[in-house]
Amino acid sequence: MTPRLQKAVFDAKQAVERLKTMRVIEVSVVDFPANRTPFLLLKRADVLGTALADAERVLSEFASAPVAKSDALERAIAAAEAMVSSLGAAPALDLRVIRKSADGPELQYVLGLVLAPNTVDSQQQIYDAEVIRKASWGYMKDFRNLGYMHTDLINGKAQIVESYLAPVDMQIGETFVRKGTWLLGLHVTDAALWSEIRTGKLGGLSIGGFAA
Repeated sequence: MTPRLQKAVFDAKQAVERLKTMRVIEVSVVDFPANRTPFLLLKRADVLGTALADAERVLSEFASAPVAKSDALERAIAAAEAMVSSLGAAPALDLRVIRKSADGPELQYVLGLVLAPNTVDSQQQIYDAEVIRKASWGYMKDFRNLGYMHTDLINGKAQIVESYLAPVDMQIGETFVRKGTWLLGLHVTDAALWSEIRTGKLGGLSIGGFAA
C-alpha cells in the first residue's frame, strides 16, 4: 500500500466515528434529520384519491348543467390537476403523505426513521443494530420525550403511538428500510405543529442524548 493510499484509508477511518453505546433522552422533529431520511411515505394514493374525489364532485355538478359533456370532463380534469398541484407544493411532499382514516379525515399521524444500522449519518457517525436496539428500548422505558428542533419539549403536542425495530429489510413506499432500523410513529395533536409537518417545514426525526 502506497503512503498516499495509507493516508486516504487513515483519513476515512478518522472521518467516521463508530458509536458503541448510545443513550437517547429525546427525539426531536427537525427540518433536516441527520439520518437523511424524511418522514416516510405511507399512502401516496391519499393525494391522488383526494384529487379524484374532487374531480368526481366537479363532474357531478356539471353533469346536469347545460354544457357539453366534454366540457364537464375537461373541468373535472382541471380540478384534479389543481388539487394534485396544491397538495404537491411543499418540497418532497410525495415522501410524507399522511395516512388517513377510513372515512377521510387525516389522522395527523406521521412515521419517521430514527436510526438505521450500519449507515453513516450526516454527522459522520455509524452504529450497529444492537446499539440501536438498546438505545430504543432505553428511550421507551425511561424517557419518551419528544422535542422541537432540540430546543423545546413538545410532549403535550404529540404522542408516541408506535415504536419498533424493523424485523427484516423492507420497503415503505419509496424508502428502503434496513433490518434493525428504529421507526417511530407520532400522533400530532397540535394544529401549528401539524401544519409544519404537513407542509414540509419539519422533515424528519433526530435524536438527542449521549453516545460514545
